[in-house]
Amino acid sequence: GHHRSQLPLQLRVLGGLRGEWKGWDWESALLWSEASAKDVSDNISATKLQEWSAKTTPDAYNFFNGGNLNNLQVGDSTLSNQAALDGIRVDMVRRTKTELGQWDFKVSRPDLFQLPAGPVGVAAGIELRTETQLDDRDDRIDGTIRYTNLAGAVSSDLINQSENPDTYGERDVFSAYVEFAAPLVSPEMGIPGVYNLEVQVAGRFEEYSDFGSVAKPKIAGAWDIVDGFR
Repeated sequence: GHHRSQLPLQLRVLGGLRGEWKGWDWESALLWSEASAKDVSDNISATKLQEWSAKTTPDAYNFFNGGNLNNLQVGDSTLSNQAALDGIRVDMVRRTKTELGQWDFKVSRPDLFQLPAGPVGVAAGIELRTETQLDDRDDRIDGTIRYTNLAGAVSSDLINQSENPDTYGERDVFSAYVEFAAPLVSPEMGIPGVYNLEVQVAGRFEEYSDFGSVAKPKIAGAWDIVDGFR
């Protein structure tokens, strides 16, 4: 069979602003991104195959065609009627799409206040994000069109394809963070064994619409014993 894939469609739009206000650097951006694809391939409808093979007219689908014993090099010399071949063939179509929207706002300042070893820096921000995902299976796979055989069993209408439902998901995410960087010892202090000492205290909070929230604290330090050895 033939397989045909439509070239994926991708769209990405990004815009932002940044500036300074009373010693604070700020930045904000808005993003929208989406990607979609269409996949098409040949398949056989079980319902149509049952219908065309049950005909009593010459255009019925013939399960028993095959090679020619009198001329083995010919191959299949008893092809089914073309109308039957066209009648049982269908396109299997699958569509997928993902979307992402995001807005964030960030501020930072390197000199929130002074310590003996130097200025304390701070950075903070918030972010809103929305995500969607779609997997749209063919109607003959997702249960919209089903095949019922002569014994009453129901299954997918496509040959060699199990039933598989469409899937769709979406979620919204809110997150916020703040971070402080503070110097405790500077080289100018001349403290033996502590050339430089800095600490970082930070935290991030995230709330997901599909499963709840999570908080992530962070404490870190950087100790330079001598210049070049941290």
